[in-house]
Amino acid sequence: MPQLRLILCEPTAYWDVPLRRELAAQNVRLVPTRTWRECRREAETRPGAVVAIELTASNLAEVLSGIADLADAPHLAPVVALARRGHETWQTIAYEAGAEYFTTSPRELKPVAELIRRYVPARSEPEQGLEVRLWASLPWSEGISDFGLQIAD
Repeated sequence: MPQLRLILCEPTAYWDVPLRRELAAQNVRLVPTRTWRECRREAETRPGAVVAIELTASNLAEVLSGIADLADAPHLAPVVALARRGHETWQTIAYEAGAEYFTTSPRELKPVAELIRRYVPARSEPEQGLEVRLWASLPWSEGISDFGLQIAD
């Protein structure tokens, strides 16, 4: 199984230890970044990595716009929005921007681990065209090679 990655963008190490603790049982490599620019660069060079980013008052507009960009990119994984207590009202705008999960508590990180578990098996399957998937689902698809027929990808 390939190494799973979680790119964590936060100006401090507030979320680092709780995330490492939650992900310890999984084969997840945490890639810490401190700025949005550095996070974006890591996300582009590591397709399939889940991105967790802390929203702060100073980066809110830039990061929400970035979350929307990441959520729209087909080769990138889900985005998790993190915020300190007192910023619960940002949940709605984080979801509207495209975040898959939002929390203000380091004790509520189990859904991040579940998100990674759900996401990775779906990404590890090779993508096939619609025609190939349909033929494979038919009851007689196993015997089709007996007739010298092949389905092109």
